[in-house]
Amino acid sequence: MQQEYNYTPLPEPIPITEQVWPEGTLPLVCTSTLAYNHEPYIRECLDGILMQKTTFPVQILVHEDCSTDKTAEILKEYQAKYPNLIKVFYQPENVYSLKDQEEKRKRWEQFYSLRKGKYIALCEGDDYWIDPLKLQKQVDFLEANPEYVLTCHRYKVLDHEKKIWSGDNADKLFKGDIKGFTFDYSIKHWITKTLTLVFRKDALFEYEKYKGLNRDTVLIYFLMKNGLGYCFNDISGVYRLNNGGVCGKQGVRKNTFNAYYVLKDLYKHERDKTTRNMYFSKYASVLAISKGKILFQEKFDIIKIIYLFKYIPIKIYRQLKRL
Repeated sequence: MQQEYNYTPLPEPIPITEQVWPEGTLPLVCTSTLAYNHEPYIRECLDGILMQKTTFPVQILVHEDCSTDKTAEILKEYQAKYPNLIKVFYQPENVYSLKDQEEKRKRWEQFYSLRKGKYIALCEGDDYWIDPLKLQKQVDFLEANPEYVLTCHRYKVLDHEKKIWSGDNADKLFKGDIKGFTFDYSIKHWITKTLTLVFRKDALFEYEKYKGLNRDTVLIYFLMKNGLGYCFNDISGVYRLNNGGVCGKQGVRKNTFNAYYVLKDLYKHERDKTTRNMYFSKYASVLAISKGKILFQEKFDIIKIIYLFKYIPIKIYRQLKRL
């Protein structure tokens, strides 16, 4: 497998827009962007990728999910300007809204099959990178440390509508880089967003077969089953909160329900009893307690929903009744 990425590294990092590689050279890194109705943001996302300076070949892949605005037009403009760098997969209909999970999975696989790189770097169409050496630093680390499956970094948060900036709320965790964290740590301390991730493609073999609900929690779960994680104490990207985002501003109740359903699927999938008890029951219980009172205020009977999940301990059910 390693021989497929047979290229001579450049003597120093240069912009990927200036690189020339022999025909047939496979990219060491594939960036992966999901875009839907991102007309106000997609240029900033692509520009953040195109400014990357590396010593290795990169390919930019974009999944365009049948936007109803001018996102596709902007992508075609960039694709025409950088035909050797950018490849866009245009869906004929919106895949995210499909209710048939099996059909949705098949549609995603068509896009995922384009990712030929040894490493995959994620950046949603409404987020963007601000460090031109982001990819170089993360890939250099993974190349030198085979026991690690993913790297991430810190980020800033931008409320697009209110024009308010904030941090990632992780200052107390960082006294430098966070080295060698495991799945246990990633659940207790959610230190990342998808825009920060660079990971080994070959660590996805179980993830690609998974048929449950798909969120960043699921991706991290499967990656961390195969190795360690490393988080750089560098602010290298911007996570944008906006009214059109999948998670950002869709409301506490909807976000909480999504989390419940994802955790339920993962809990049912996990066969190791120790892992189930240590991670999913504890995480789901904490989530239930922290969100339960808010959901009651919204006049929704969350008690019944949680109790039906069965994996929430009965003592948590009793605690929720007292909220």
